[in-house]
Amino acid sequence: MNAPDLLPDLPDERLEAWLDHALPPDEARAVADRVATDAAWGDAADTALRLRAALAAAPLPTAPPDFRARVFAALPPDAQPTSVHADRPPTPRRRRRVRLAAGAVFAAVVLAVGLYVTRFQPEPRYSDADVAAARADVEWTLAYLNRLNAQTAAHVSDALPPLPQPEAAR
Repeated sequence: MNAPDLLPDLPDERLEAWLDHALPPDEARAVADRVATDAAWGDAADTALRLRAALAAAPLPTAPPDFRARVFAALPPDAQPTSVHADRPPTPRRRRRVRLAAGAVFAAVVLAVGLYVTRFQPEPRYSDADVAAARADVEWTLAYLNRLNAQTAAHVSDALPPLPQPEAAR
C-alpha cells in the first residue's frame, strides 16, 4: 500500500494541524467530526498518530567524532569559518562567558542611556502666558487674604510657623 492509497482525498495540512491542536475551534470540531464519521479520515489519523509515536521512540543518530572536521574540510576555502573556535563545539563555559559578556554590554548600554537622559534634561520652559496666569492666581490669592485680614482682624502669618532666616540676616 503506497502513500496515495493511505490518504485518499485528505487535506494533509488540516489533519496535521488538527493533530497538532493548531486549528481554530470551529474548524477543529469539523475535522474531529470527519475523523469520527469517515473511515478514511479515521484511518489516516490513526496512521499519523502511530507514525508520530514511532518517530518519537526512535533513537537519535549520533555523528562520528570526526564529522565536524570532515564537513569543514569539504568546504571551499572562501567558505571556511573565520572563528578561532569554529573547529570545536561550544562548551558550557564558553556559552556562559558569552552570556555574561552580553549581559555586561546590555547593562552598560542601559546605564549610559539612563545617565544621558537624566543629565541632559532641559530646564522646564514656561510660556509667558503660563507665567502670567500663575502670577494672576497669586495676586488674587494675596488680595483675597488681604481683604479677609481687614474684615476679621486676623493675620495668616499668625497661624504659620516662622520662616527660616537667611544666613546673612543672622
